[in-house]
Amino acid sequence: MSYLRTNKMQLAVVLALAGLLFTLASFQYTWLGQLSEREQERMRRSLDYATRAVRGEFDNELAELYRAFQVDYREDGTFPEQLAEHYADRIETIEGPDILEKIYWVNLNEETGLVLQEFTGVGLATLDEWPEDIAPLRDKFDGMLRYNGAQFQLLVGPQPLQDDIPALVIQQVFTRRFSDLGAYESISWVVAKLRADVIVGELIPALADQYFFGEETIGYNVGIVDRDNPGVLLYQSQPELTAASFVEPDAQRDIYGLRSWHFTPRGQRNNRMWRVIEESATAKWDLLVKHRAGSLEAAVIATRNRNMAISLGVLALLASAIAMIVVSTRRAQRLAAQQMEFVAGISHELRTPLAVIRAAAENLADEVVRDPEKTRQYGELINREGRRLSNMVERVLLFAKMRAGNPQFERQVIDLVATIDDAIASNSAWMDERSVTVRKELPESLPELIGDPSALSSVIQNLVSNAIKYSRPGGTVTIQARESKTDSGTAIQIAVHDDGDGIPSKEIPHLFEPFFRGERARRTQIQGSGLGLSLVKQVVEAHGGSIDVVSTPGAGSTFMVQLPIADDAESPDPTLR
Repeated sequence: MSYLRTNKMQLAVVLALAGLLFTLASFQYTWLGQLSEREQERMRRSLDYATRAVRGEFDNELAELYRAFQVDYREDGTFPEQLAEHYADRIETIEGPDILEKIYWVNLNEETGLVLQEFTGVGLATLDEWPEDIAPLRDKFDGMLRYNGAQFQLLVGPQPLQDDIPALVIQQVFTRRFSDLGAYESISWVVAKLRADVIVGELIPALADQYFFGEETIGYNVGIVDRDNPGVLLYQSQPELTAASFVEPDAQRDIYGLRSWHFTPRGQRNNRMWRVIEESATAKWDLLVKHRAGSLEAAVIATRNRNMAISLGVLALLASAIAMIVVSTRRAQRLAAQQMEFVAGISHELRTPLAVIRAAAENLADEVVRDPEKTRQYGELINREGRRLSNMVERVLLFAKMRAGNPQFERQVIDLVATIDDAIASNSAWMDERSVTVRKELPESLPELIGDPSALSSVIQNLVSNAIKYSRPGGTVTIQARESKTDSGTAIQIAVHDDGDGIPSKEIPHLFEPFFRGERARRTQIQGSGLGLSLVKQVVEAHGGSIDVVSTPGAGSTFMVQLPIADDAESPDPTLR
């Protein structure tokens, strides 16, 4: 009852722990789902901020350059000095890559027409020919002024942002009111030629490193395309990327434009200038960002799956630990039960010969037996039971030695036939009691064995004793020995066969475990300690041999031992000396 109660308690504990693990797994799954949703939203906000910041800083570079060279225009000849002053101020305040390559001044008036001058750093130098890089602007400037009755009418001029050159066309600020512009006889623009290689090769990579490749945004691919030609990348963060790599990007932001919020109408001295900037706010490029996992959602899902796998692994580890504890506990219980059976069995086996010896000794001491023949028989009985006790004690000591992991066996030449005869003689009482016949099938001669005589004798005695005990009453035990060839060399095979009921197949894997006794042995209370076959296996393997069993229900069992002969007996096992 106590054992059943213990099992029920263990089952309840296991079920409770399993339920707890399942609950933890459910909470973990829900929590990871919520965490993934929040992480995805956080990453989107972070990506949105990064793209806005890149656009803001990039477009601000253009706005700063535009404002820097929006010089007050006068017809008093002081424009070159003003331009040089503005240029010097910009040089002192510039930070990061310098996207400005050259500065040109374009002037239109009724006397000279269209004049192009290049700023040299301190002054202006007139050019007879338009440089090839800004030549497309000439036709646009030619149509800007109309002469009508010696009166100039102001037109807005080319778009401020010329991305094909690239350049900024900066119309000069007028100090007079728009109603007084008729007094002007000329109008001019500053053309700031930009460095395309610096924009794509230095400015954009610097901004990408700052905003897209930090700890918060690591793992993204970045590309820039022209809105008029989206199939070609102007910039890509990795050489192998193409426009197809940015299909359905995680973030898209227009850049490369003059933004109205970088200018204020109050800061413009002429409202017409403000309208020029406001009308040119349309960006020329698109900034594309896509996660390297394929999409932001895919990256979050991959992270969630990885976290889920780790969490489930931890829970599985806990479940395995619980299972191992339960299995270990059950094994410990079974071992304890087997040890109790061993103690009971060994006590019974010790008690029986001791009782016989004591009874015989008392009869002799009390002179109950006076006949010399009876006295001799009593002496043989005492000797036989004493040997039985000695064998039992030797078996227990050998088991203790083997369990300690430090057995030392002698190396001597062994007469196998004599060892078999001794085993049969030591079990003669069992043979008489069960009316079992032992038959030997041995060749005339056998090769010599090298090993420990006492240990190998114990092996044969155990196998013969078991065969006698489990044979049918009046049955036959057959002992065979022959020379055989194995993969490792020549060996002697010893087979002990009984004609009992056989061994259930489910018990065969456990036969050589310490303290194991079969269901039949426990049910019929056949004498035994459960140590014999365990010792047999350990001794045989220590001698470089092997043991196997074949059993057929209703037809008996055969135990086969193979031991190397003297020529092949150089065993690597250090227990033989």
